[in-house]
Amino acid sequence: MNYFYIDTSALVKRLYEEPGTEVIDFLLDHLLSSELSPLFISIWGISEAIAVLNRKKNKLKMNDDDFHIILQSFIQEVIKFYLVTVKDEDILTSCKYALKYNLNSADAYYLSCMVEIRNILQPLNQNLVLISSDTRFLNAAEKEGFKTLNPEKNTKDEVLLLLRLP
Repeated sequence: MNYFYIDTSALVKRLYEEPGTEVIDFLLDHLLSSELSPLFISIWGISEAIAVLNRKKNKLKMNDDDFHIILQSFIQEVIKFYLVTVKDEDILTSCKYALKYNLNSADAYYLSCMVEIRNILQPLNQNLVLISSDTRFLNAAEKEGFKTLNPEKNTKDEVLLLLRLP
């Protein structure tokens, strides 16, 4: 079974129509339909997604009513995810990924968390797949041995393969 770690660049596609939204909707609709969703997200990523949504509202790309409806829907969905809390040791470990791959602090932190999650899943013969639209982050994750999914480039057929493959 594959578990999935979603970053903000992919998650906002669920909240606001942009390239890759159709693939994210397809994937999340499938994953969230099961009782226990195999999705991980950092609590930091939730904050980032809400900030992005708020910026779109402030730039008048959506009205207040739409903002509140989308925000409420987002919160109802995200409570089904496995939440990764921010820990000091993960932040310290993330420094090596920031330097090694020239990642920003959030992506370096997410990669650090992914490595920790993978260490828990591997003895159970489970995989962790990164869902992101950030090319630099995707490349770094691949170099660390993760499968990746870019909703702007991967197709629904490729999503189905990841859903079925261990």
